[in-house]
Amino acid sequence: QRIATEVTAEVTVTSVTLSLGRSRFTDDDPASDTRITTSFGVDLSHERDNGTISIGLSVARTEDGTRESLTFGRNFELAQGTLDVKLGLTRGVSGGTTVTGSLGWQQELPNGALSAAVKRSVGPGADDGERVISTLSLGLSRDLGPLTGLNLGLNYVDSEETATGASVTNADLSASVSHALTPDWSLDVGYTHRLRDTSTGPEASSDTLFLSIGRDFSFRP
Repeated sequence: QRIATEVTAEVTVTSVTLSLGRSRFTDDDPASDTRITTSFGVDLSHERDNGTISIGLSVARTEDGTRESLTFGRNFELAQGTLDVKLGLTRGVSGGTTVTGSLGWQQELPNGALSAAVKRSVGPGADDGERVISTLSLGLSRDLGPLTGLNLGLNYVDSEETATGASVTNADLSASVSHALTPDWSLDVGYTHRLRDTSTGPEASSDTLFLSIGRDFSFRP
């Protein structure tokens, strides 16, 4: 009599990423001083059987003060897609604290994919100031045939300066069709409609039609 024994082991991976940056901002006005920002970040991620857990800390030292951010994230592997959730706090250079976060979802379809994402963050703005940025994006891709694909996209970005309250809103709606002419060459045709609205000026819009032929290149070392 044979007795079969099966042994399985779950492998988890923990990784740490460190980042360091330095940027310089110079205004067109000769009388303005050069502003330098130094940033440091550390991200810790831990892989699980159904996704990833992450913690991130970043510190940016500017001429106006220090900006500190703490973020907690969780990524879920779904049956036919992924769900990514992040929540954090950002202490701005003025001392105020802002709740930040993001939610991203992607679902595989029988002949395409559907995605949606929302995000709220704090970052540098005009004249190296500080602004709160809110974004929304939607995307849909579908296969129209063995060689042809359709892509639809909607993007919305709202940005508000924390010091002055000035805001800028940008939105665009795009549609494109891609057709593979050969294994390397593709033909793309599409349309994009853009809107821009500012609290200090009139609303503006633009329409773009494009047609392009491209080729994929691969290089071997």
